[in-house]
This record gives sequence, structure tokens and C-alpha cells, in this order.
Amino acid sequence: SIKTTVGESNTAALELFIPSLHNLLNASQATSDDTTSPRVVNFTDSSRTRVSFLFCSLLSAISHPSHPALLLLDDLQWADTASNEIIGDILKFNDENGNHGRFVVVGIYRDNEVSASHPLAVKVSELDHEPNINITKIALGGMIGDDVNEMISESLRLPLRLTSSLSKVVHKKTDGNPLFVVEFLHSLVKEKLLYFSLTSKRWSWEADVIDLKCLKDDVAKLLTRKLLNLPPKMLEGLKCASCFGSQIF
Repeated sequence: SIKTTVGESNTAALELFIPSLHNLLNASQATSDDTTSPRVVNFTDSSRTRVSFLFCSLLSAISHPSHPALLLLDDLQWADTASNEIIGDILKFNDENGNHGRFVVVGIYRDNEVSASHPLAVKVSELDHEPNINITKIALGGMIGDDVNEMISESLRLPLRLTSSLSKVVHKKTDGNPLFVVEFLHSLVKEKLLYFSLTSKRWSWEADVIDLKCLKDDVAKLLTRKLLNLPPKMLEGLKCASCFGSQIF
């Protein structure tokens, strides 16, 4: 179906960008030695237009308004201008020539790394003014304490009432950021502050000891990067407050 709709030559060109597509379309001929390394392309205006056409043709072949496709794009804060242009072309294609509703594009990015002048922000603002392209923005904050407790409870397979003391400390340290929660728990296990007790046959910890622990270096760096986006006056205030220790109230 894909080869018929897209065409043999276009399918071959797509396989340069999506090596796994070759294995999918030639399942009977695929071997474990088949390469899975995508092609690296330096885009020119003409090549970008060509790539946009190829991807739109592929999406048209695998989707239909009655069974739309979902295109999930992660880490868009790292996307360059050419990539953002291709995403824009795909969204415009979805609204042209009777293609409306064929697929949904979900883009994920770290808003603390995307300024107003970032290529992604510029492209989103431009698409937001397109009359027939609907963009819904969803800002995800940190998890609340109860959610962190539920997450830890399920991970350790313990009742919520037993994980409450650990969850309160973890939430305070990570501000409910799921990535930080996971990294912090990993560091606790690595340092044996969170361990499986053979005596009680369950996970154990000392909340007071964990409360004194600093965040793991790589997580701390992520937090530092977030702090650097705060207004200069607020940063100066935090620097002064840090001289008083971890608790100033």
C-alpha cells in the first residue's frame, strides 16, 4: 500500500531517512545485518521541499480520517530551523487537499530551553496564525505530593501510608519533577539509603538521613539550568539566601 501510494522511487528515498522502513516493507528479505543508521542531510531549500513532500506522502499513505495516525516528536528544543520548517509543512499538508484529520502531531519540548527567539517558538507562533491549524498548548508542571507518593508506592509495592515519609522528602527535593524523582530514587538505591531489607522483606529507608542528602550531580545541573532562567534580581536574592543554608525560614 505504501509503495503503491508513495511510489517505488519515493519509497527508496524515504528509506534513506527511515532505515527501518526498508525492513518493514521488505520483511521477507530483511536480515539481522540490515543497517539501521539514518542518513545525515544538510538541508538546502530544494532538499527540504523534497523531504517535506516525501514525509507528507508517507503520512498520507498510512493514515485516513477514519483511522488517523499520531506523529509524536520529542525534544523539539533541539530542532533546527530546517526541521521546524518540515514540521510546519506537514501540519499545512494535513489541512490541504482533503487531508484534514488524517493525523495528529504531538510536539514535546522543554519550555525552559525555548526562548521567544528560538526557531521552534517562531514556527509555533507562525502556525498559530494559520486559520485552519489548531494548536493546543499544554504546560506540564511537577507532580503534587500525593502523586509522588502513589508513584513511589507502586514502585516499591508498599501501601501509601508506609511510603508517605519517603515521598515527602523526595517531593521536597525534586519539586515533583518526574525525571528528578526517578534520578533521586536511583541515587538513593546506589548509596544504599533505600534498600531491600531481608529481615522485614520490604524496602526500607531512613527519611531523616535522606533529608540531609544533596541531589545527584546530573540532576542538580538540570535544576541549575532551570534556575538560570529566573530574573536576574531573583537570582541575586537566591544567592544571598543560599548563604544561610538549606533552610532560611
